[in-house]
Amino acid sequence: MNLTQLAFNALWILGCSLLLATVSLARAYINPPQHTWQHVLATPKFQTSICLGMLTICVGLLGLGDTWLDIGIWGGLAIAFAFQALRCWQAS
Repeated sequence: MNLTQLAFNALWILGCSLLLATVSLARAYINPPQHTWQHVLATPKFQTSICLGMLTICVGLLGLGDTWLDIGIWGGLAIAFAFQALRCWQAS
């Protein structure tokens, strides 16, 4: 394992930790009679965080891709999540 692989592995793990932190924070916002998981996670604030976490995971796995298929799939997903994160950020 070289330094580049280590950096990309750290990147996708960072993305996973961002997703976990987002879900944990959403759990703190849930008030059972009024809010549900779907209501809280559908807000632009949480959608932006989820999209950024997924973007970070995709970029990390993009850097670890060996074949053109891996690179194409992870690159396409990264572009899609970046676009969605931008739209959610503008909505909030």
